[in-house]
Amino acid sequence: MEYKRDSLKNKLFEALPMPLGQRGFTLLEVMVVIIIIAILSGISFVAITQMEARRYLNHSEKLSMWFQQLSEQAELTGAPYGFMIRGDRDISADLYGSEHQQLQAVVFFNYRWWRATQPPLFKLLQGAQLDWQSNNDAVFLIQPKSVVLETIEPDEPPILPVTAFLPEGNMEPATNISLRFKGFDGVFGYFWDEEISKIGMEVTVK
Repeated sequence: MEYKRDSLKNKLFEALPMPLGQRGFTLLEVMVVIIIIAILSGISFVAITQMEARRYLNHSEKLSMWFQQLSEQAELTGAPYGFMIRGDRDISADLYGSEHQQLQAVVFFNYRWWRATQPPLFKLLQGAQLDWQSNNDAVFLIQPKSVVLETIEPDEPPILPVTAFLPEGNMEPATNISLRFKGFDGVFGYFWDEEISKIGMEVTVK
């Protein structure tokens, strides 16, 4: 009788619901949680990627406007305006480093290039890389009407701009400029649009 009583007690105990703190998860419940976490992670990744893309697009459009300001300065003053990499003697330097991230406007005056104060320095975002390809070299011997110049050290080497915008409304030498960002697949390209005499921009996504 004692055995039967213990057996009945065990069956009654098994039939009772398990306390919440001791209840385990079924495989189905675990799989549902994993799927939910994966979906939320995917949504977060897409949102972050889109936010970065908008940030890079906004920055590339600002650079396009800065190039256009160079062209307008050339038309207003009658002098070629170009740009160089601030602080670099080698204009083909990689811009991934933190010390090569500013573009400096330069102007041709008195048979040489000088740093100009307008437009102001353009600071590239961290991780930006600027590349360019020119068809040929050009020499500018145009006397400007009036320009604002920045004083330079007497022993500073001659400035060589990447390219220049002429008062006649064109770019010499013809140069294709590309802007890339570390970890981003898109490439922002800049070129001189002959039809509208302005800088054009196109976006290429790999």
